[in-house]
Amino acid sequence: MRLLRNLKLRTRLTLSFMILSIACVGLVALGVYRELRPQFLEAVELTLIDTSRVLASDLAARAKAKGSIQQAVDEFTESLQVLKSTKFQGRNSIDRSSHLRLRIFITDADGQLLLDSEGRETRGTDFSHWRDVALTLRGRYGARATRENPDDPRTSIHFIAAPIVVDQKISGVLSIGKPVESVATQIGRNQTLLGGLLILTLALVALPLSLFATYWISRPVRRLKEYVENMGRTQTLQRPRLAHDEIGFLADAIESLRRRLDAKQYIESYVHNLTHEMKSPLTGILGASELLSADQLAPADRQQLLQNIEGDAQRLRDLADRLLELASLEAREGQLRGESFNLSLLIDEVLESFEPQVRSFQTSHVEVQIDDALMMFGERFLIWRAMANLLQNSIDFARNEGLHIRIRATHSMQAMGTGLDRGELTIEIDDDGVGLPDFAKARATERFFSTERPRTGKKSSGLGLSFVQEILRLHGGRFEINGKAPFGCRARLSFPLPLGDQSQNDSARRSSTNVHKPN
Repeated sequence: MRLLRNLKLRTRLTLSFMILSIACVGLVALGVYRELRPQFLEAVELTLIDTSRVLASDLAARAKAKGSIQQAVDEFTESLQVLKSTKFQGRNSIDRSSHLRLRIFITDADGQLLLDSEGRETRGTDFSHWRDVALTLRGRYGARATRENPDDPRTSIHFIAAPIVVDQKISGVLSIGKPVESVATQIGRNQTLLGGLLILTLALVALPLSLFATYWISRPVRRLKEYVENMGRTQTLQRPRLAHDEIGFLADAIESLRRRLDAKQYIESYVHNLTHEMKSPLTGILGASELLSADQLAPADRQQLLQNIEGDAQRLRDLADRLLELASLEAREGQLRGESFNLSLLIDEVLESFEPQVRSFQTSHVEVQIDDALMMFGERFLIWRAMANLLQNSIDFARNEGLHIRIRATHSMQAMGTGLDRGELTIEIDDDGVGLPDFAKARATERFFSTERPRTGKKSSGLGLSFVQEILRLHGGRFEINGKAPFGCRARLSFPLPLGDQSQNDSARRSSTNVHKPN
């Protein structure tokens, strides 16, 4: 019982369908086997009835013509001899045999034997006590079954009798018998053939149908199982496409439950991190306000405290703005307002907005390797914000030796085998700053996670890279950020391109241009 309880659903269904198929085929076979013998014997009996009546009518006509039933029997005997000496054509030795497989008895009106087709019984033997002859002489339906060997049921012979009526009077009886063994042999052959056909049906029809039904029923269950198992492993989990049945309804319920649990977990994490991030500037503001209430505070110290309050308030405002932007982006759920635009022009605009910060370094060098004619598809404003966030990171984590940034874009195409191509546009931003510590690699895109800037010692809101990752997710792309040896960091943004976009393909064939923007 424990083994049965541990069986998988597919195994249970397969076993159930196979048992059901075998049971159905077995019941059909049992019913056919039970009906086959009676139906066969009934068909033989009807044939014997018709044959006995035809022969009896023929004898009656001959007896009337000859004036004596004995003369009619003698003439009939001659016909039997001709039959036995005739060679027939047939499909096999049984069909070609002249052996008569019927036993024929003819008696007179008193039941005295006139003819035995096999010559075993002596003429004049009293047959009036046999049931078929006795009933027929009394004008009733006569039939009997007699064993030639009382101990062997296979020697049984079924007899059907018909009256020989001459001038409205029963002048004799013709009884025809057929050995049961010949019928049983044919029944056995048919039963064997039927059994083979049923087994073949079971193997070629019932079993494949059972396997198909098992697959058809278990496939949505298996997909739902995989969906549930992957719930805690990935954030980009999609509900499997299922039919609108009970399993589909269950998948909808699970998906609804997952969304509520994710929302609850997101809110808990959101509130926890937000509280943690707001605690530090609020503590600074409260501490500075308490010190400002002291009368002995020097003007320079008072001015410094006011600057600290302003800085902490600015940090809180930036945090609130970033949170609103990120929440707005997450609420869009794949609703992209895309357009085709020139990537090189967008990079120039971003660099122009950061020119004052770039020039503040004693040594600065920004290199752009992007084809002037390279076009891409996406939401221009969001991609502008993503590039701005990454450039701001490169500036914030630059070393004292200076700022060195390289921006390049590459394009690759992959044949899909359908006459169309699938492309991918990759934008890389390299810098030679302090790099990404090992402990921060796994948490770089985590909300509110931030590390100290090397030149100021301060932390940011920790939402910039999360914002970039959300922008790439909205575009169906990928975002990666890794450290470089010995210094620096590399951010990679990969955007999928439309199928068969030849304009991108043409741009990829042009040589890239280098733009240097030193200080």
